[in-house]
Amino acid sequence: MAAITTAVVGGALAVGAGIESKKAAKASASAARSRAAITKLENARQRRQQVREFAIQRGAAVAQAATRGGGGGGFGGVAGSATQGQVAGLATQLKSNLAFIEEAGELNEAASAQEIRAIGKQGSAALFGAGSSAAFSAGGLFI
Repeated sequence: MAAITTAVVGGALAVGAGIESKKAAKASASAARSRAAITKLENARQRRQQVREFAIQRGAAVAQAATRGGGGGGFGGVAGSATQGQVAGLATQLKSNLAFIEEAGELNEAASAQEIRAIGKQGSAALFGAGSSAAFSAGGLFI
């Protein structure tokens, strides 16, 4: 009788532990989703910062050309080829920086999704492991 009681209590505790493990996995997955959302916000901030820096550098290049006496119409009143080349170089750098931020964001999203799936699978495995442990304990009583 004591063996049966021990097996039942042990099985119940094992299943309870598995359920708590599943809850912990859900909480971890939620935390991973929150981290992914924070990273998205940080990437958006970085993109805005890159555009802001481009605008400042472009304005500085045009202002510098204007003080040097670069004349003519066109971009900002300064049509010199050196200024246009400098602004084109800044635009190319901006494009490259934004592409890098985008690619890093996509990789981070993929990694977060995989982390969330793995956490869920670990929780399920713990639950099933606890259930099988309880079943083996109970099964050992009847052999």
